[in-house]
Amino acid sequence: METRHLHAFSGTGTLFFRFILWIFLIFGVPSVLSAQEATVQTDKTDYYPGETVIITGNNWQPGETVLLVIQHMVFASHPNDTLHVVAFSTGDILNAEYVINPFDIGETFLLTATGQSSNFLATTEFGDSPKLSSLTVGTQNGSICPGGSGSVTYVVTVTLGNNNQNLTVDLCVNNPPSGTSASFDPAVLNFSKNGTKTLSSTLTLTATIVPSQTTAFTVRAFLQGPATCTSTNGDFTEGNGTFTIQDNVPPTALCQNVTVFLDADGNGSTSALNVDNGSHDACGIKSLALSKTAFTCADIATNPNPVVLTVTDNNNNVATCNATVTVVDNAPPVPYCQNVTVFLDASGNGSTTAEAVNNGSHDACGIKSLALSKTAFTCADIATNPNPVVLTVTDNNNNVETCNATVTVVDNVPPVAYCQNVSVFLDADGNG
Repeated sequence: METRHLHAFSGTGTLFFRFILWIFLIFGVPSVLSAQEATVQTDKTDYYPGETVIITGNNWQPGETVLLVIQHMVFASHPNDTLHVVAFSTGDILNAEYVINPFDIGETFLLTATGQSSNFLATTEFGDSPKLSSLTVGTQNGSICPGGSGSVTYVVTVTLGNNNQNLTVDLCVNNPPSGTSASFDPAVLNFSKNGTKTLSSTLTLTATIVPSQTTAFTVRAFLQGPATCTSTNGDFTEGNGTFTIQDNVPPTALCQNVTVFLDADGNGSTSALNVDNGSHDACGIKSLALSKTAFTCADIATNPNPVVLTVTDNNNNVATCNATVTVVDNAPPVPYCQNVTVFLDASGNGSTTAEAVNNGSHDACGIKSLALSKTAFTCADIATNPNPVVLTVTDNNNNVETCNATVTVVDNVPPVAYCQNVSVFLDADGNG
């Protein structure tokens, strides 16, 4: 500050001097000596634990002692810190004695400077903001069967706040669910001074046999020092997760295509077990169901027939897979034959048909054709009566079966008689 020199004057000057002196005594030196406001400031507004706060100021009374009181605004239970500094002849002050305590993470400090001679007053604020800004716990990946055991995972993401140094951040679960153990991969997060401000770790909770439950838990990221997994002081941040012991994962449904062979009645079937190709679930399979199990001749035309296998696990989670059923008719038709008689006509020819020999041949999927080994007959076949024939029956799916019959050839057409008149001449004996 500017130094002012006062001189005594005679007469009115003396009265003026006395008046000024009276002002000093009543209101103090600042009302006259301070041409500018006294100031106090710190070299930074935010510090790290262990850093020294450089306190400076201007316009103080040269040579006076300035009282520095550092008040804790957040952690009110922390006692105030008091320092003293003597102003230089220039009115400047400088103090480098105050070191940030690791227990003051998150603190805001109010620095009040008071001139002990001048009564000048100046204030400023600085802080030790947390280096760890936030932590999030992702959703549970995987499931644990009720009453069983196993592991589930979560992605834990830590974000830094104000930081300009390399930091090693530890992770922990400070209230793990009952019956579980926790592990992190990686176990610590190493932030570099100029690197990313967000890093992640995979939390694995491994459970022993426990009942079905949903439990909240807290994950903490902290800087070692005053901060621990359960401390109330130090630099740390927390996030909450939910641990659920339940099976909400559907089973793995695996299918295979199958073939169904129809029986003689044209019916066939398969089952869910036949279509299943190793479906499985960690908590066990409760049931298998197939969308269609019974098949008939009508299904041959729609080959391959689509079906759906539904797999339900022991906790009623459901999955499906698709397969096809190929319906095959390899059952031959049932042939029935009857013997027939063929009557030759006047020309000595006769015939029959497969339909005439057929005596009710049938097949569940239908008859496609009938064929007879011999249908035309003549007088020559009378000598070989009864004549054997074979009836061939083919069903609609080209399965073939035969039966035997006989054809008896009958000639019941009388001959055609033609007459003419004749003369008889007697011989010498009178005969002719």
